[in-house]
Amino acid sequence: EYPLRAAGAALALGLLSVLAFAPVGAFPLLFLTLGGLVVLLEDARQTRSAQRGAWIGGAFGFALFVGGVSWIYVSLSTFGSMPPLLAGLSTVLFCAFLALYPALTGALYARFAPESPWQRGLFFASLWVLSEWLRGWLFTGFPWLAVGYSQTPPSPLAGFAPILGVYGVSALTASLAALAGLAFVAWHRRGLDAERSRRAGHVDLHRADAGALPDVRPGRRQAADDPGVLLPARG
Repeated sequence: EYPLRAAGAALALGLLSVLAFAPVGAFPLLFLTLGGLVVLLEDARQTRSAQRGAWIGGAFGFALFVGGVSWIYVSLSTFGSMPPLLAGLSTVLFCAFLALYPALTGALYARFAPESPWQRGLFFASLWVLSEWLRGWLFTGFPWLAVGYSQTPPSPLAGFAPILGVYGVSALTASLAALAGLAFVAWHRRGLDAERSRRAGHVDLHRADAGALPDVRPGRRQAADDPGVLLPARG
């Protein structure tokens, strides 16, 4: 049940990420959605489950590409005269292929991410940028929807584009998003630990109170010097 919920959340985050690109240009969304992806991957990292990480990353990528490259369907059906059903199927299969790159990121993160939160944030950003570079190079490449393309003015990261290029801006964006997501995970876990400690304290207090109560069972009496010691009742 949980993997399905995590994959569903990843689908929603991936689809929402499309709004960070033109023409909407809501660039801050990428920090929230990529950070949310890291939050989901953290549970897979806890069990070192590369399969779960791949499902989460793949679901995110599939929704991102279905929402962001729907123009491929228009190109195939309208300008290529391909039957609508076949054009739709081709578009879905193409997006599923592109989703393999984020799936690889998720699998590697879940399996090999280090313990230090700072290192995990940089590790995720490195994997994400590597997957974007591979996607833009293998099989002639398809660099569409690289994260760096979302950080156009007025994004504060836009000024780094002439210096670092699109993949450098992708690295900055993914790093900041991952560190924000990991900060949320740490805060959430501290809250859970505090709640467990509070409940454990209440349980211990109840046990202590129960142990201090006198035994009033018939036929039993307590020693005068130690209320916790029970003696047989006098005949």
